[in-house]
Amino acid sequence: MLPETSFILYGISNQPYPFTVYPISDELPSNFAGLYVYVNYIGNERKLIYGGKSINIPARHNQHKKDFKIINKATHIGVHYSIDFNNLEKAEADLLEGNKFELNIQHNQ
Repeated sequence: MLPETSFILYGISNQPYPFTVYPISDELPSNFAGLYVYVNYIGNERKLIYGGKSINIPARHNQHKKDFKIINKATHIGVHYSIDFNNLEKAEADLLEGNKFELNIQHNQ
């Protein structure tokens, strides 16, 4: 299966978060904020590896490229763009608590 170009994840509040998908090796557009998720596509499944928030996702992605726990497991990064800087932390908690991420175990139910 070719990876999808977009997907929607729902937070524990049932808030939808649409994500645009990029190969992990791609250079991301510069200086934007939002949520991001690292995913791995295996067969017909999308496996959630790690999720987070940042006011500068491309810079944060470059930092994560040095984290072999994430980079060795992920094939793509999904990005949810946001202009609401004040609520990124709340949105991140909502997303992480509503989904099971392999490496964000503190939020898994």
